[in-house]
Amino acid sequence: MTKPENGWLSRSLVNRLWHRLLGRGLVHPVDSLRTKPWSEDLLDVLAGDLVASGWDVKHVLRTICTSEAYGAATPAVDGQPQGSDYVFKGPLPRRLTAEQFTDAVWTLTATAPAKADAEVLRFTVDGGDTPAAEPVATWIWSNDLAASPPGEKLTFRRTFDLPAVVVHAAVVVSADNEATLFVNGKRAAAANEWTQPVFELLSSDLRQGKNEIVITAANATAGGPAALRAEIRCLLADGSKVTIATDDSWQWTAATPDGKGQFPKAAEPADWAPAAVIKTQHTWEAAAAAFARQVLAASANGPMPMVRAVLVKGTALMAALGRPNREQVVTSRPSDLTTLEAIQLANEQTLADEFAKGGARVLADRGPSTETLLQWMFAAALSRPPTADEAVAVRGMLGDAPTKESVADCLWAIVMLPEFQLVR
Repeated sequence: MTKPENGWLSRSLVNRLWHRLLGRGLVHPVDSLRTKPWSEDLLDVLAGDLVASGWDVKHVLRTICTSEAYGAATPAVDGQPQGSDYVFKGPLPRRLTAEQFTDAVWTLTATAPAKADAEVLRFTVDGGDTPAAEPVATWIWSNDLAASPPGEKLTFRRTFDLPAVVVHAAVVVSADNEATLFVNGKRAAAANEWTQPVFELLSSDLRQGKNEIVITAANATAGGPAALRAEIRCLLADGSKVTIATDDSWQWTAATPDGKGQFPKAAEPADWAPAAVIKTQHTWEAAAAAFARQVLAASANGPMPMVRAVLVKGTALMAALGRPNREQVVTSRPSDLTTLEAIQLANEQTLADEFAKGGARVLADRGPSTETLLQWMFAAALSRPPTADEAVAVRGMLGDAPTKESVADCLWAIVMLPEFQLVR
């Protein structure tokens, strides 16, 4: 499919990218690729550039978004020739997607969720050999000499409290020779080579309040030492950071938990003992740099980006605005406003809650002056000052003593303007 001589895939892909970014495909409709494009040369150039770049979609997106065509003014839609007579005069206006609209409302009202349902890794790791961070985790076992018979399997645990919602969390775990990590009764990571530490995100597994980490570790070799090392870095919603690392505060037992890292109440081990920090930490020095680089990736340095709607479960409003279910395979989304969407935009409860919270925050941060609130709302939502008629209308809504309810109503009214919901 990706052979250079097979141009269908590359042309189909760049045509869909052009359609998404500029409102109309080079070939229209996008599902009819055998239809003659309005510019065969441009379609060939973009398709060839995609193949030449090693199918780098970001490269093609960058090429289109930095072009004069993308930066051109949006022309009037009425009166434009259609079909085979179509002439490109600039990007067409297009509606925000469900996720884009949600992101815009969250940004305006400062109501984005504290954490994502599906976090993505936002940090890169230096590929050099120099340690990039200073881990605090130590190698531990049941004894400080790392003595272990072949095939020995132990269970380690640590309980701790987190005072706020977890915004970002990740673990780095390494074991000589094998380890499986469980977080609050869920399998989260596994490692089987001490020279190659394993990195996993834990943001959706950890919770505010009590948490339990359980790690089963085994000495799978015929002989030699055994050891476990793990470090968890957390960023909380209140801005604080918490580090959980293997040390002598952990406990161990020879008992084995179930497949979820848990022990039935009736079978809770009675022989939990303090873990021992191994005296000869240098035994695993060859893995120190790799472990440090992974810890850097686990560390959230500075504020996290705003949670995006694409990383949270869909809502009724998102579904009404065209976000498909995971079970649906779609190649495009409807562009026309439906009656259901209009009803949801005017009445949906989660949207009302977001405006209510946003109204209170905007009033506290920007009020109480009616004129200051008026100017800020239009600048924040539409990147322009209000017109004379708009200013009169908003002053009437806010009154001389704005309330959080009147501010929320004004925000909602501005968001309902086509200018807010269209990309031009």
